[in-house]
Amino acid sequence: MIIALLIAGILFFLAGALGIFLGIPVKEFSFGNTLILAGVVAGCTGMLTLGLAAVIRELKQIAERLESGAVAAAPSPQPAAAGAVTHARLGASRGPRHSLFSGSSMVLLMTSMEKLAFTSSRSTASIRRR
Repeated sequence: MIIALLIAGILFFLAGALGIFLGIPVKEFSFGNTLILAGVVAGCTGMLTLGLAAVIRELKQIAERLESGAVAAAPSPQPAAAGAVTHARLGASRGPRHSLFSGSSMVLLMTSMEKLAFTSSRSTASIRRR
């Protein structure tokens, strides 16, 4: 199934690139614009299909690891950090987090987001009063 998705994704992407390439010389006419638009749609479809193939491949690897029992036990919860209150208010789950932001950078990001939300709500209230 993954091979079929990869082949379909590559074919869609190449068909889209061909459509764009053939549509550029006649872009002044509606046929050229149609070819470019169809090429963009086909190219994006190809990229989405390739992404879907990658997701399915990763899910299959996760399923194989779960079946083989190679999943490590979850580490014990760490002591509460300075941003524990913020995480609890937002309903974040406890346990290991695998994300781009971790530790103090996540707390800084959450604090910045709260400040932004507060200032935007104040500006909206001042607009409503006018």
